[in-house]
Parts: sequence; structure tokens; C-alpha cells
Amino acid sequence: MSNQSRLKTWIILGIILSISFILADQYVRLIEIPTLEGKAKVKIDAGTQAGKVLRLKGKGLPSVNSYGRGDLLVNINVWTPQHLSSEEKKLLDQLRQSPNFKPNPGKGDKSFYDKMREFFHS
Repeated sequence: MSNQSRLKTWIILGIILSISFILADQYVRLIEIPTLEGKAKVKIDAGTQAGKVLRLKGKGLPSVNSYGRGDLLVNINVWTPQHLSSEEKKLLDQLRQSPNFKPNPGKGDKSFYDKMREFFHS
């Protein structure tokens, strides 16, 4: 088998990072996450949406056929509270009136289904 026809196999490891919607919307933060070799810091940008996947190159599982390592995929899960006090509900109702709190996905914010539909119809 020639080098050009050989497929490179990487083993990818994934974790789910749950953050509050307040953290996702307000500030750029560095958050420590566990890796196989200790901890790593990931940058969470302001406005990060649920389902965003961050790739940490070389932080995944070791490759079986070489000395390299695969990637660690960090799936962002934006946690929303399920039980709110009456005061918290009032605050959220006030925020709901703001245009910034109305869903307005940009072109890069397509769902998985939309991306697949576009892929197969183009």
C-alpha cells in the first residue's frame, strides 16, 4: 500500500461541557476541562450557542498505528434553569422583550439538518 492511498486513522474522544446560559451570553471565559493528560483550558466566546463543538488538537486518544494523538471534541451544552423564582421569571420576562433575546440565527448557525439538506441539494 503506498503512502498516498493509506488512510490516516485518528481516534477522537468527546466530552460534553455544560455551561449556564448566563456564562454563554455575557463574557469570554477560559474554562478548565479534564483531558487524558490532566486539564486544559478552553475559550468560551460570548454568545456561544448550544451544540457548538470545539476541537482540541492532540488532546484525544493515542493513535494505534503511530505516535500521534487524536483530537478531543468538546460539545457545548447550554444549561437553562428548570425552576425559577417569581423574581427570576420577572427578570427573564423583561429580557424577553429585548431584540437581543429573540432567536436570530446567522448563516453560520444552521442546524445539522439544514447543513445536511444543503449538502445533498447543492
